[in-house]
Amino acid sequence: DYVVLHEQVHLLHHNHSKQFWKAMDSVLPDWLVRKQELERDWVGLRVSLWRLRRRPPLAKGLPPRVRCRGDELPQVKLSEADRQ
Repeated sequence: DYVVLHEQVHLLHHNHSKQFWKAMDSVLPDWLVRKQELERDWVGLRVSLWRLRRRPPLAKGLPPRVRCRGDELPQVKLSEADRQ
């Protein structure tokens, strides 16, 4: 909700002026809490994406038929660190 409304308010106010934040207050009174939650969750998402990029592709080294047909993909066991 926060991101969508933030961008919609930008249609009226093209910067982060006092008028912008007053408009945010009027359409989403708890915008600050939602912004903080988004920032907190974004950090976790960025760490997860970083972990995924460090891992080799799952299909590397598999025969072509396994890479092409989803029903033939092997089960992948993730470590506890990868599940977070």
